[in-house]
Amino acid sequence: MIKKILKIFNNLYIKNRKNIIFSSFPDYSGNAKALYDFLSQDKFYNTMWILNQKGLQKGFYKKSFNGLIKIFSSKYIFTTHNSFIRIKSKKQIYINLWHGMPLKKMSYMENNFNEKDISYNINNTDIMISTSVLTKSLLSSCFNIKANKIYITGQPRNDYLFIKRNKSKNNLEKVLNMKINKEKKIIFYLPTFREGYLNRSEGKKIENFNIFRFDSFNIREFIKFLEVNEILFIMKLHPYEEKYYKNILKDYKTENLKIIQQEKLTENYLDLYEVLGYSDLLITDYSSVYFDYLLIDKPVIFVPTDIEEYSQKRGFLLEPYDFWTPGPKVYNQDDLLNSILANLNEPNKYKKERNLINSMINYYKDNKSSERVWNLIKEKYE
Repeated sequence: MIKKILKIFNNLYIKNRKNIIFSSFPDYSGNAKALYDFLSQDKFYNTMWILNQKGLQKGFYKKSFNGLIKIFSSKYIFTTHNSFIRIKSKKQIYINLWHGMPLKKMSYMENNFNEKDISYNINNTDIMISTSVLTKSLLSSCFNIKANKIYITGQPRNDYLFIKRNKSKNNLEKVLNMKINKEKKIIFYLPTFREGYLNRSEGKKIENFNIFRFDSFNIREFIKFLEVNEILFIMKLHPYEEKYYKNILKDYKTENLKIIQQEKLTENYLDLYEVLGYSDLLITDYSSVYFDYLLIDKPVIFVPTDIEEYSQKRGFLLEPYDFWTPGPKVYNQDDLLNSILANLNEPNKYKKERNLINSMINYYKDNKSSERVWNLIKEKYE
């Protein structure tokens, strides 16, 4: 009932074409933040954050009076997670930036899909973005959205991967609250979530500090390996899972193994990709973050330790998994350590495979995605 009333007010409110609102989950992140940063340089427009969390300095809380007025007065709405779609006016342009190109099944393509979760959102989307002909087709199938509403622009957040190395290093030092030795190799571990979304459980849980979900894992040996080889290993959990495991390494004090908390990124007004570019190697499992990482052509190691269970419960759009994941697959601690050293020493070992997948996933391979998205909007609506 409240949303219906808000929609009536929104329909009656006069829109200002200069007013543009942005929203993301978490706040200040992803494609929305990158596009906001780009557009904020143009003083002609009033760019405003609508926040999910109270108390942040930049923006307006979505349920506050000022927040609602900003929503009602805006001509353009950019979001990563379908915010405000149920109160959208026909006088507003809704741009769904989404938050990654799909490797896993989503929405209509999922094994256990409830149409109520998504149908209204997609029916009211004016524009969606993608990174290639292939990902455009995947998004169209997943969301049952007409392909002519989806445009190949690249993802704005990927522009951050190309920022200067010193700036990326400074950002990372700020988030970790520590100085980083330039001689250290930097590894990011960015796994996808198994828990925390719609009360689902889609794979193995992390137990006994076993962050890779191996059958056997000795964290003390892992830390010693990092120290001996001068590696800074940084883990960032998915926002859905962070609340379950945010203190998992609190008993292990070391300068070589760190967890980035989302709240540290948010309070420093930084997106993960503003620090990711400083890394030398990425480790992941089924997260499509590696699609983006291919743009900077650095090694990727895959840890698909629960792939059978995950495939049954969630499933993949792109198969076989081994083909679409251009890097070594490791299933135990020894293989992981060996692969880390091998790929740090020979970063071009899987270069041919990376380039092949990159050519199919990312049509554009530059730092101009934000510019292309905004040029698209101006061409269609300005």
